[in-house]
Amino acid sequence: MPSPLLLFDPPRTIQLQGFSGRAATTTIHDATETGFQISGIFQAAEDFANVQLFSAYDYYNHLRLKPLPVTDLSGLTVQYDMEILPVNGEDGNVRPDCVRYASVGWDKLTITTGAGDIYEVPLMNHAAVVTGGYAPGSFGFSLHDRDAETLDELLIGKPTPALTDKAYVYFMGTRWSCSSAEAIAFCNLETRLLNNIGAVDAPSCEQAIWWQDDPNFWHYLLVNNGGAGIQEAGATDAADIASRLASMVGISSWLVDCSASGNIITVSLEPGVNGPVTVSTNSGSAPATLTRFVPGIYSAQVASSAEIRVGDYVGIDIGGANDEVVKVLAVGPGTFTAYFTKPHYGKVSNIQCRVLPRARHFGRVLKSRMVDAPAPDYGVQPSSLATEQFTTTNTSCELKLRLAGPLTQL
Repeated sequence: MPSPLLLFDPPRTIQLQGFSGRAATTTIHDATETGFQISGIFQAAEDFANVQLFSAYDYYNHLRLKPLPVTDLSGLTVQYDMEILPVNGEDGNVRPDCVRYASVGWDKLTITTGAGDIYEVPLMNHAAVVTGGYAPGSFGFSLHDRDAETLDELLIGKPTPALTDKAYVYFMGTRWSCSSAEAIAFCNLETRLLNNIGAVDAPSCEQAIWWQDDPNFWHYLLVNNGGAGIQEAGATDAADIASRLASMVGISSWLVDCSASGNIITVSLEPGVNGPVTVSTNSGSAPATLTRFVPGIYSAQVASSAEIRVGDYVGIDIGGANDEVVKVLAVGPGTFTAYFTKPHYGKVSNIQCRVLPRARHFGRVLKSRMVDAPAPDYGVQPSSLATEQFTTTNTSCELKLRLAGPLTQL
């Protein structure tokens, strides 16, 4: 049965307009006398599709179906409802009042005259919300340390690693970042060692014997409360006395081993003896105390332990000969306990301690730069970005953000 051919008829005269440049692969479907739907494959945030509601000459229709050219729409009122459908269960389509990518003209009715002049009518000035609303956009991220076994193998007992880690967060055209050095400075991860870790590693000393030119003078080599002595009358010179004292003490003492070269006696701790052992002579050098550092569990006193937690990795003596990374076993006010493989003398030198930055530290910096004190690397800071949730553990962090209001034009 014949039917009238009407302008603005979705099944017949409404089409998708082709153009070059950025676009989605789209199709118009399920058209009825009162409406139609558009679906497409959108591969980027800026992809869009153009609907051609009316063409005076209807270039694409079949000759038998298209109306005669109409160039005068005076008195015509276009009124329609538009429903924004979810994509895969989410609000994926762009609302006509979106301020992003304004060059697309989400809410513009574009009119091209026969002379080629182009006019745009902002539809939001003539639109009203019928039903529904919109939920503020949100996104989040989490950071996690590597597993403890891997970190133990890579770090413990090794020199403090270089500051090479960096985290980036991208949101549309804006980027925020945090480096290891920035996390250390922001979270105050460096402090100073105040005490000595382990005994001084001094397992040997030299003791000189000087000839007194007194036959009644007795020369002694004492080790703790024991030792040996030789009267000068029974010796030929200082070297003879040194050799005989070294032999006598070396044989009688289980604490030290002795050897002589000229008038100098070298006294060394026996293997397995860590000291302290006091060594002295009465005719030459000053007394000495022999000790040997033993790797083990020690408590370190630091200027601040506020940022140190059990399981953290701390670099000690950074850049020095005894530079090493230790793993924290316990924490107290101004102290932490760890297994040390090298001695560290905080009472003698200015020794730096550094908590190696972890996921929780990077998260704190990124939260500050994204919300608390905005400082993007580049792009425009969204003015309505707010924290919805921020949680940290010893080894991770999670930050959830939401838009408290509409995005400004970026």
